[in-house]
Amino acid sequence: MPTTGRPTAPGLGIDIAAVMTSSAATGVLGFVFWTVAARGYDAAEVGRASAIISSATLIAILANFSLGSLYERFLPLAGGHAQRVVRTGIAFVSCTALLFGIVFVLLGPRAALFPNWPEAVLFPAFVAVLAVYALQDQILIGLSRARMIATKNIGQSTAKLVVVAALIPLGTGAAIVWSWVLPAAVITAIIALVVIRRETAGRDGAATLPPRRELVQFFASSYAINAVGVTVPLLVPLIVVAQLGTEMNAYFSMCWLVVNTLGVLVGATAAPFIATASTPGADLRACTVRFVLLCGGAALAGCAALLVSAPLILGILGPQYAEHGTTLIRIMALTLPSVALMTVYTALARLRRRLRLAVAAQLLLGIVVVSGVTLTTRRWGIDAIGYTYLAAELLNTLILLVPTVLLLRKVAATPSGQALDSTPPVLARPDLSRFGDVEHDSVTARFAEVAAHKPDQIALHTDRGSLSYGELHAAAAGWAAALAARTEPRSAVALVGDLTPNTAAVIMGSFASGAPLVPLDTGLPVDRMTHIFDALEQQGRPLGTVVVEDGDRLSSQLGQRYPVWSADRADVAAVPAAEAPQLGVQTVTSIQFTSGSSGEPKAVLHVNGTWLSDWILHRDRFGIVDGARVALCMPVSFAAGLNVMIGSLLSGAEVTVVDPRSCTPEAAADRLTDTDIVMCTPSFLQSVADAAHGRTLDRVRRIVTTGEPVYGNVLRRARALAPNAVLTNWAGSSETLGIAHFDIWPGDPIPAGVVPAGVAVPHKSLAVDDQGRLTVTSPYLAAGYLSPASASTTFTENPDGTRTFVTNDRARIDDEVLVVLGRMDAALKIRGYLVEPAEVEAALLDCPGIREALVVADTASEAPTLTAYVAPVPGTRTPAVADIRAQLHERLPAWMVPNHVVLLEALPRNERGKVDRRALPAPAR
Repeated sequence: MPTTGRPTAPGLGIDIAAVMTSSAATGVLGFVFWTVAARGYDAAEVGRASAIISSATLIAILANFSLGSLYERFLPLAGGHAQRVVRTGIAFVSCTALLFGIVFVLLGPRAALFPNWPEAVLFPAFVAVLAVYALQDQILIGLSRARMIATKNIGQSTAKLVVVAALIPLGTGAAIVWSWVLPAAVITAIIALVVIRRETAGRDGAATLPPRRELVQFFASSYAINAVGVTVPLLVPLIVVAQLGTEMNAYFSMCWLVVNTLGVLVGATAAPFIATASTPGADLRACTVRFVLLCGGAALAGCAALLVSAPLILGILGPQYAEHGTTLIRIMALTLPSVALMTVYTALARLRRRLRLAVAAQLLLGIVVVSGVTLTTRRWGIDAIGYTYLAAELLNTLILLVPTVLLLRKVAATPSGQALDSTPPVLARPDLSRFGDVEHDSVTARFAEVAAHKPDQIALHTDRGSLSYGELHAAAAGWAAALAARTEPRSAVALVGDLTPNTAAVIMGSFASGAPLVPLDTGLPVDRMTHIFDALEQQGRPLGTVVVEDGDRLSSQLGQRYPVWSADRADVAAVPAAEAPQLGVQTVTSIQFTSGSSGEPKAVLHVNGTWLSDWILHRDRFGIVDGARVALCMPVSFAAGLNVMIGSLLSGAEVTVVDPRSCTPEAAADRLTDTDIVMCTPSFLQSVADAAHGRTLDRVRRIVTTGEPVYGNVLRRARALAPNAVLTNWAGSSETLGIAHFDIWPGDPIPAGVVPAGVAVPHKSLAVDDQGRLTVTSPYLAAGYLSPASASTTFTENPDGTRTFVTNDRARIDDEVLVVLGRMDAALKIRGYLVEPAEVEAALLDCPGIREALVVADTASEAPTLTAYVAPVPGTRTPAVADIRAQLHERLPAWMVPNHVVLLEALPRNERGKVDRRALPAPAR
């Protein structure tokens, strides 16, 4: 796309002013046009011409099929496809208008409107001209040429005024119709050839349009809104004529013309706003503020003007109009603020591409108006029409007020300068044989490059605020200097806090200082923290500082033994910068304590290369690239959570933090709406899918689950939640970080049971030894354990400089796809048969009504047994244990059916969201 400059709020104001000026001038000139016609032509011919032009205009609007709404919203994203998209739309509308026009001639009041066959034959062409003429306004808006609309429409209105005056000697209705249509045809051709063709031909770049399914839904919703907007004004005059006669309809029609002209002015503010806010690089917050002020201001000014000047305006038409219409026009003037509210909500809903409520509100408005006018006008006259419209608009206000406020609050929470659509990367199936090399020595070096390249781009967005790359880099440098200024600059730094702008700076500052970071969960008991600190001391990694968010709580409990710093301390920026330490690929960056869900936690030593290698995975396989919006739904005390944060920042992505411990699934679903890639645990994904209640996350392009096995039943729900997303199972461990991933693309079948771990990630090779145990080899594994003797798994240094990690997982590799069968100590023999608990879990999850399942083996007795722990789907009847066992007997051989089935409300989980096996209750014997 050619460079046109970043869309700005002042530019939007000029565009809105141009469209409003066009609407106002067109309305005034239209009023003058009919005044000239009424004075120069026979009244019957004026009435016939008015009916023809009104019918052609309404048919043209219907023939547009709301394509204009699509152009306003998505033409800014069409890139090099803009010309083809515009040509296709114009051709479709032209053909549809011709067809609709022919049907009208054949089925309509042909004898009354068309006294001769040439007029009847030419009528479909009139409709086609008006349809394309109207569509061009929205095309120009989508092409950021809204200011051309005023020139186009005022020119056409002036020209038709001149022509209708010049043709007065003919004195026919046909002359009036030709006066209306011929200038429109000429100007339509000029705009198409001179402006639109040139503008679309200059566009280039890839289109970033949403999926076709979403476009169809948007189109259908827009068409429903516009259809109601056209149908109701068509029906109400017919009802008035039927119940009150043509004279009263004349008074109503003039009042409607005046009020509708102001309503059109209010509505005209929306189209430039939608197109501008949809343009890549537009400042959403500033554009919305300008739009709301102009839209609301126009409504309030119009309302006040009509309340004061209604008799004067109607008096121009004659005293009888003022007598019968003043009260009506004043009542209808009170609806303009509600019209503005509807305009604001619908515009924001178009941006969010969620129009269900807008459609429902418009349909309700139409039903109330038509039924109310039908029931009340015969008794209370034309004033009843005003009261009906006012009641309908007030009802709509009650429905839309809260949703509008919520949408405006979301916009207000958008950082200044941030666009609505940071275009999500187009995901393509990656070439698994090709991936980038680890070219940097440290996380710090790569992060400095990103911050220097895009200092103003948002790096992190949380409930507590946002931080740009430049701000985060500067804050991290302050922390690095403060940590380096300690008495023991390389002593460990414990971080007790959730991911916020402050703690992100602590993390990156710690990496830059060379002091190992020890991330700890805020939910850990203080006794557990001190146990970890003592372990660090005993293994030669003394703790130098504890950084906390909740300083008041932990300072009193830890402050006597350790220096406790607050994560929001402001004095770190004033510490003089120290000489940067020498950081290498094998420099220890952090000490990660494992979850300990199945035993004693182990402390793993991560190095720069560990994170840099997985950054390549995130970038080349997961699509976490520059500008991508990544939802991080895991705490950074979890190795995978810290991994995603670092990998996203090294790619220049925007990280949206969704903490599963404090964010409800319903709120999480709202926050995930505007993200491209979601990184979470299977249990959290299942919770969000449960809370979505049928809504979809159409923008999301990939969902990556990790931390525990994921089953097909969870991914089936994920596909319903995000139908356009690639579903990825990401396998790994604290010792290796990522080792494999399995992608399920839209349209691919979802496997039953547990999902395979998948193909090996970049820079890591997988093998299965003679015992069936999985091994991982890479130059970029963790450097080992803080206390190697405490671990049952081992690291081996290889002569070529790589390390091999021998896991405790049984596995097989089929056609380069890793399948993890379970832990080495989980499989057991029952009645001589080898049983994998994971297979039993898969069978349990296929049983109706079961949401979670875990099977554990009891090998303490002479005859090993299985115990199943199951949690039912919330809100459904809990299945009986006998029913569960009966279903398992249908699916499994007898020796695989658990001896005990324990029903739980939910499986117990630790602070990282993983099943805490130590918290499982013993089965009743």
